[in-house]
Amino acid sequence: MKTFVIVLFVSFNYAIISAQNQVHKKTVENFALQFNNNDFDGIYNTFSPTMQQSRTKTYFFNFFTNIKKHNGALLKMEILDYTENKVRTSRGTYDGNFESELSTIRITVDSRVKITGFYIKRKNLI
Repeated sequence: MKTFVIVLFVSFNYAIISAQNQVHKKTVENFALQFNNNDFDGIYNTFSPTMQQSRTKTYFFNFFTNIKKHNGALLKMEILDYTENKVRTSRGTYDGNFESELSTIRITVDSRVKITGFYIKRKNLI
C-alpha cells in the first residue's frame, strides 16, 4: 500500500511538472514567433502587470526593435537550464541564435502564464 501511494504521489507530481514545462515551452515559442513577426505589442501583452509597470511600453518596444535591428531574426532557442519552484514559477535559460549574434535569453513565467522576468545578454558575434 505504501508503495502504491508513493508511486501515485510521484506520478502526480511528474504530471504537474510536465504540464508546466509545456506551458513554459509554449510561452517561449510564442515569444520567438512574435519577436520574428515584429509583434512587440503581443510580447508586451504576455508580460505580467508588474513587468509592464517596471518600464514603459515604449521602452520595451524600443528594446525589442533595437535587438531585432542589430541581431536580426531569432533563428532558434536551445534550452540550457530549466527550474521551477513551489509556486509554479518557471525559468528557462536558452542559447538564442539570432541571424548575426548568439545571446543568452532567460525567460521567467508565473503560474498565470505571464512573463515575470526577461533577460537577453550578448555572447559574441557569429
